[in-house]
Amino acid sequence: MTRTVFKAAASTLIVAMTMTGFSGQSGAARRFNDPVRAASRTDREAAQLHAQAAQALQSGQLEQARGAMEQAVALSPRDSGYRQLLADIYLKSGRFGSARTTYGDVLELDPSNVRAALSIALIQIAQGNPRAAVSRLDDLAGRAPAADVGLAYALAGATDKIQDTILICAPHISQAAAVGALRAGRAYCRPHVSTLATVRSKVLARLEELDGLAEAPSADGAFYCFLRVRTSMDSMTLARRLIVEHKIATAPGAAFGLGDGCYLRLSYGALAPETVDEGMGRLIEGLRTIVG
Repeated sequence: MTRTVFKAAASTLIVAMTMTGFSGQSGAARRFNDPVRAASRTDREAAQLHAQAAQALQSGQLEQARGAMEQAVALSPRDSGYRQLLADIYLKSGRFGSARTTYGDVLELDPSNVRAALSIALIQIAQGNPRAAVSRLDDLAGRAPAADVGLAYALAGATDKIQDTILICAPHISQAAAVGALRAGRAYCRPHVSTLATVRSKVLARLEELDGLAEAPSADGAFYCFLRVRTSMDSMTLARRLIVEHKIATAPGAAFGLGDGCYLRLSYGALAPETVDEGMGRLIEGLRTIVG
């Protein structure tokens, strides 16, 4: 990944996190706005520098913003909020080493700051250390916003982990559709259940054609099947070849912790009766060609 591409992706992610209110107000700013406690002269000067930096950022003047925030941090070195903004500016400027060090300072002051930890993961990716980044992202799972973690996994090339974060963070339109379905009640579900039953029957019937090549236990309540393919090939390689060579997508079993064989998850919940035959035909032809 080039530095230019990474800077664009990382900046987009940081801006998104900031817009959703993921970062907290600095300690000095809280004291400055507290009507009970009088702010010290140092706090006032730091707050003024922070305001200057914010204005410079809005104008795209990164160097001016950096200079102001470096002075603010010097005046209030224990303020994690000021250090975090300074680290963001370093990252936007492509100064990865300075950003990494400053985000580390933020975590020393505030170990619960997940945005600083996520930013360090982005820097590790940019510096060619995706394995360390993935380890840090694993630790952040469940604490940081799933959409941000998913994007970071994608930048790290951890494609097997992206699906989980997407499922955890359903798009707003999907959530709205689910609310609508609940309000409609069972009357909405009945025709879809009937269609799904038809598709399921067709899938199971076609899978019988793979006898000796793959086996799939019948699932009573799911909208997918787990195929165990009789091959020494790993599931990720097989899934990739099916996509590239036969235009059929499956989920590798390795993504679900199945490592004692070659498994593929075949999801048919979104298929229509009119298209299931074509999809199953591609799968069967692909497995016969690649494995058979």
